[in-house]
Amino acid sequence: MKRTLLIAIALGIVATCHARETRIPLRYTDGEGVRRDLAFASLIEQMPAPDADGLIAIEAEAALRHQFNPDVRRRDAGMPEDPDAVGGEYLPDSVYASYEFIADQPGDYWLWARVRTGEGHWRFRDVVNRTVWWFFDEGGRDEAPENPDEWHWVFRRKVSLREGVNTMQITDYGYEFPLIDRFVFAPSEDWTPEGAGPEVVMRENAEGWVETVPIDIPGLQSVVAIGGLPHESKQVQWRFGEGEWQALGVPTDQNGWPVRSMDLDIPDAEGALQFRIALEALENAPVDILSFPPNVTVEVDDRLVELLSGNARLLLDRETADLFVLAGRGAVVSPSEPAPLFSIDFKLPVERRKVRVDPNSVTEIIAENDENRGWLWNEQEPREVVTAPQSVEVA
Repeated sequence: MKRTLLIAIALGIVATCHARETRIPLRYTDGEGVRRDLAFASLIEQMPAPDADGLIAIEAEAALRHQFNPDVRRRDAGMPEDPDAVGGEYLPDSVYASYEFIADQPGDYWLWARVRTGEGHWRFRDVVNRTVWWFFDEGGRDEAPENPDEWHWVFRRKVSLREGVNTMQITDYGYEFPLIDRFVFAPSEDWTPEGAGPEVVMRENAEGWVETVPIDIPGLQSVVAIGGLPHESKQVQWRFGEGEWQALGVPTDQNGWPVRSMDLDIPDAEGALQFRIALEALENAPVDILSFPPNVTVEVDDRLVELLSGNARLLLDRETADLFVLAGRGAVVSPSEPAPLFSIDFKLPVERRKVRVDPNSVTEIIAENDENRGWLWNEQEPREVVTAPQSVEVA
């Protein structure tokens, strides 16, 4: 029996391709001096910096981004308090935390951490400037102090810092995550911390940058505009593939503030499209400025048919039958990595059938409900498909 999966398309077939505009979401992937997530970015106002002795102190609970272990603490929980911790708070039970700080002199520094543990095995790992991950392993590889449940300093290792902005990330890595009060980067291996350690020095941050995920846009003819720029944007750069960065200054409005969207005239070139946006601190900037997710408006061939599936936007190439996904906060999936289109068909109360449509095949997945083991899924052999603009037919 033939089973036909209809894909509704409200556009007619034309013999020639014409350009049309479409808006595609971008997402941020990297940056420096910028507080960001996938869809929003703004300049970090202040960062830890060296004191008069060149010591750089960082409060662990003041991470730019962090995520608690959801099995232990709520995602929106605040930092716990301890009168013996510097500043009265500390970082606990974390899966991830990231920091940025300023060094005036490049070279070797010695990293220390003030922690509290207890009986058992305690571990986390850290990386500075994306070099090598290093483990804290108290109660395992490293011997615990006499009173581990009191705040104590541990020497991490020697690291290399560059002049200007530096980064550090920490993650959990099995076993118990220690309570972390603060970190200190010392410019001399002869320095050892005493008591709570040096004071934190904060410095105003004047600039930064953020990059978007490279995206392959099927049928791209030109880039027309970019929107959702951070309010401190100074310059927009772009490139295709590994080509040279091209730059264009961001104009200002009647108040002297950078515009949030700007026209572009960028023809298509070889490789994935990527943007880098430079940010600069503003004087007398308005407060409570709204951030907008970044996006790009492009001209594409009309051989691309846009489909809607729930909250997802799909593009179907009528010439190659490649299926692309415009993720809600993401980028276009490249032709070499097409995302399957899923549909679920409920049958008998104890049976489910699920069909996965891939670019060149259709796979049926049949499930039966076992009262002891739940749903048992059995993936059938993929079947070759014949594709057409208005249907996918299984022979």
